[in-house]
Amino acid sequence: MELVDVLNARKELTGVTCERNEVPVGGYRLSIHIWIINDKGELLIQQRSSNRKMFPNMWTNTGGAALAGENSFETVLRELKEELNIEPDIDKLELISSYKRKNDYVDVWVLKENFEISDLIFQEEEVQDAKWVTVDEVDEMIKNEEFIKSSYDFLTKYLNGKF
Repeated sequence: MELVDVLNARKELTGVTCERNEVPVGGYRLSIHIWIINDKGELLIQQRSSNRKMFPNMWTNTGGAALAGENSFETVLRELKEELNIEPDIDKLELISSYKRKNDYVDVWVLKENFEISDLIFQEEEVQDAKWVTVDEVDEMIKNEEFIKSSYDFLTKYLNGKF
């Protein structure tokens, strides 16, 4: 059971916690998306495990929900460690956007750092593969319905200097 903090419509803590998928009507949880970019401008994406209920075998960026008591930054560090065994240089992390969806606020982070795929250790329940790809390759994967788009528009605005 994963408990999360419930936020109000202004992204403020309400003092209430609930199970991750049981956020009350009118409440929100905090989620994070992390886009990892290497020196070549490639994106590190990961393939969701085949036993995931939502979007099995689909490719996406790293992300997850903040646990009760965690802030956005702490969630980024935990998710990177859990899913890929990455301990980032915190000076290379940047919060680029935040937006509201139906049941959560999503903080979008960029990590500009190089990693070897062979050094990654995948969290079996979550991730089955990872690879470096170009933006053009992601665009093609989106067209082919192989990639979960989610916060991709915010990343492309960031990459094009529109933030």
